[in-house]
Amino acid sequence: MTSKKKSTQKAKVLKLTGDLTISRGEEILSQLRDAFEKNREVCVSLQEVESMDLSFLQLLCSAHRTAAVEKKTIVLEHSAPEMFQRVVKQAGFKRRSGCAYSPDGTCLCNQGEE
Repeated sequence: MTSKKKSTQKAKVLKLTGDLTISRGEEILSQLRDAFEKNREVCVSLQEVESMDLSFLQLLCSAHRTAAVEKKTIVLEHSAPEMFQRVVKQAGFKRRSGCAYSPDGTCLCNQGEE
C-alpha cells in the first residue's frame, strides 16, 4: 500500500467531486468498489471536492485497509487539498505513524502538512 502522489498508467483514476458527505456515502462506497473490482491500483482525485466529512474519511480508510488485504493499492492523485488536511486534523485522523494495515507503513491521512 502506498500513498505516493503520482499514479501509474495502470491505475484507475477515481475523480470525486462535490460534497463527500454522509448523504453520498453509499454512492462513494459503490464507486470505490467498482474501481477496485477491475483494477489493482486506484488513484483518487479530490481536486474538485467542495466539502467532506468524517464519513468520507472512514470510507477512504476502509478502502485503504481492504486494498491492503487484497494486495491492491489506493493513492491520492495529487497532494492532499487543504480541505482534506483540515478535515483529517479536525476528525482526529492525523497519525504520527503509518497504518498498521499498510505493508509499507504509509497512511493516506498523512498527506501534506506535518
